Amino acid sequence: MPWLQGPWLRVGQINDMGRLTHIYEPGMTYLITTITHRRERLFEDARHARTAHEDIAFYAHKFGMVSVAHVIMPDHMHWIMRPSPEDFERFTREEQAKGKRSKYSHAPERFYLSKILEDYKRHTAHAINEYGIPMPCHERHSRDCRVLRRRNAT
Repeated sequence: MPWLQGPWLRVGQINDMGRLTHIYEPGMTYLITTITHRRERLFEDARHARTAHEDIAFYAHKFGMVSVAHVIMPDHMHWIMRPSPEDFERFTREEQAKGKRSKYSHAPERFYLSKILEDYKRHTAHAINEYGIPMPCHERHSRDCRVLRRRNAT
């Protein structure tokens, strides 16, 4: 298919855990997809979806990137982003300054996008957990939900 050819398509590399990684290249736009833990339909709750949505704007600003578009689905999200070359340089400098304490300094281009997502997901999960309400329970998890309800009731 000729329309699929071009410099905008990049093949990632397989990391140590057998997952495809996104390699950062300045000026490229990335489609990132991430799922909820165990594909829980976490974002059916409007508060959770709103938190995920608001955090995208916050992290786009924090990392100086262009957030082209995003969509929050019940159990996953898609985010089209164009990271900032300046922020990548900052990330590289900070990681190299850490020396051996850094797990990213040997190949920052392999970890920069992961670091953005790691920060986003950590904050979003923390913010959602502050609601203090267990995630929606479904029949296939009813035993686990009963246990959660008993714990929360005490």
